[in-house]
Amino acid sequence: MNTRSKRITLHGLHLMEYWHDHSLRYPLREVAARYPKTYQKVGNQLRELGLTSDEKSREESKSILKKQWIATLAAMPPHVQPYKDMGDTKTWAQQDWTSVFAEIEREVA
Repeated sequence: MNTRSKRITLHGLHLMEYWHDHSLRYPLREVAARYPKTYQKVGNQLRELGLTSDEKSREESKSILKKQWIATLAAMPPHVQPYKDMGDTKTWAQQDWTSVFAEIEREVA
C-alpha cells in the first residue's frame, strides 16, 4: 500500500488533501495549514491502520470516526499548537478535547 499522500496542484498552487473525516475539520484544518508535513505524517500513520477517510463513503467514514480521532490524538506530536493563529498558544497536549468527543457522539448517533 502506498502511504504517500498525493499533492494536488492547481494553477501552480499546492492544495492540501485532507485525510480526516469532515466532522474533525475544526481541530485538524488548522493543523494541516500550520504544520502540513506533520499533518501528512499523522495521516500516513492512520492510513496504515485503515483509519483515514480516504476514498470512503460518508457512512464508512462515520463508522471509524471515533477510532480515527483517538488515533489522531495519540499520533499528533504534543508540541503542535493547533489554534496559535487564533491567539491560543496551548499545545496539542494541553488542549481539552472533550468537546470534540461530544461532537463525535452526536455525529455518529
